[in-house]
Amino acid sequence: MDAEERRREILHHLSLTGQETMENLSTMFGVSVRTIFRDIEQLSVSNRIRCVRGRHGGGVIYEGDRPRLTQKHYQLLERLSQGLSEQDAETMQEIMEALTLRGA
Repeated sequence: MDAEERRREILHHLSLTGQETMENLSTMFGVSVRTIFRDIEQLSVSNRIRCVRGRHGGGVIYEGDRPRLTQKHYQLLERLSQGLSEQDAETMQEIMEALTLRGA
């Protein structure tokens, strides 16, 4: 994976999770914390992300728009999840809860 692809994956991960530690990103992508820090510096030029201080090298917070499901999408995924194994259905539920539009 080259640097551009890694940065796209980091941004995608942050858009889903909202935040992550530098250490976890380092482990996820198999690079040093310093490399992740440089990636975040580069990404922060054109994306709404920021570094925060903390234990284990600090972290990153994504402040941009995060993907959300509409009620219509949620209902479709609910119907589709009915045929899944128990483990896959639980995973689908976690995804649906993470992406559900608040108040929808």
